[in-house]
Amino acid sequence: MSYSLAFTQAIAIIIHIGAQIRFKGFDYISTSNLAHDLNIPRPTTVNILTRLTHAGVIETKEGINGGVRLSIEPEKITLLQILDAVEAHKALFRTGIKTNLNTEEADTARSKVIQYLGKAESALKNELSKVNIASMFAC
Repeated sequence: MSYSLAFTQAIAIIIHIGAQIRFKGFDYISTSNLAHDLNIPRPTTVNILTRLTHAGVIETKEGINGGVRLSIEPEKITLLQILDAVEAHKALFRTGIKTNLNTEEADTARSKVIQYLGKAESALKNELSKVNIASMFAC
């Protein structure tokens, strides 16, 4: 499988930002606080935040009272949006295995494996599209 740890970290970041703003009244959350609270290295946090910003999931503000906040209501942010932002539409399964088997049977088997794994990934993405961040807040 090839989805990275950054996907899970991005989910944690989004949940933390949403919870801090929703339940504690913060306007923006600093990158340093996010990194510290979630025990994610700061450079990794910045990288994830950059991807989420480009995807339009969060927005940033510079300055002493700056930081990041959600740019979309938590009810409208799905796990699939986060996956797409962080993984940049990479395939879950790496199917480009090269072999020295050049037979019809080997070609058929490779084709079927790619087909089945594609269906599995589609099913996963379908499920991720059904789950929003708001449903994960403990309240």
